[in-house]
Amino acid sequence: RKAEDILTEMENAYFDGNRCISPDKISYTSILAAWAQICNKQAVEKAEMILERMHIMYSKGNRHAKPDAVTYNTVLNIIANSRAFDAGARSLKILSSMEQLHELGANGVKPTLVSYNAVMKAFSNNPYSD
Repeated sequence: RKAEDILTEMENAYFDGNRCISPDKISYTSILAAWAQICNKQAVEKAEMILERMHIMYSKGNRHAKPDAVTYNTVLNIIANSRAFDAGARSLKILSSMEQLHELGANGVKPTLVSYNAVMKAFSNNPYSD
């Protein structure tokens, strides 16, 4: 929780004009790595929220906050390990987003073998998913 508070402070400082402590990919991925240690639905929701925060930060001009395949793969693995009922659908949505971004020319987001394996794991961890 404390690490997320620090990340929020960094984001607020960035939006207030202080570019010296703007969060970057490593800042966000560090938080994701912490959530990856907790395999539950809350971790999934937090991971998706952090990914969204990265997109917002990047869209507001922080080019160092752009999520890459490693970031997406971390989120995909958090989802897969959660064993949530909707893990398959959630992971497939993120994979589709990666594919679309790559097709639109975004660098560094092309799905990898890790991406596809995480999606398959998400579906196989829940026998009730589609």
